[in-house]
Amino acid sequence: MQLAQTSREYVRVAITATDDNGSPVASTSPRLAFLTGEGNPEDDDWHDAETVSGYARVMVGPDAIELDTGNYWVWITATAGAEQPVERAGRLRIY
Repeated sequence: MQLAQTSREYVRVAITATDDNGSPVASTSPRLAFLTGEGNPEDDDWHDAETVSGYARVMVGPDAIELDTGNYWVWITATAGAEQPVERAGRLRIY
């Protein structure tokens, strides 16, 4: 995904977790992180997201999560039962 630094819009990540039968897993408290480096997110890197139509989303841009120009790894985590997976979901370029 690519966004102008002056744009204000949602960054969405598909929630694809399924149980052993292939049914979607109900998750709570999805969070997204945006990192320029290769390391895993730390506690203060996460932004609370909302779930809409199978996607976790957060608003990025002016008066929201403001990111400098550059390339970011987008990470997602959510609590699903006893599990709390942390996954790298893709790339975001701010220009």
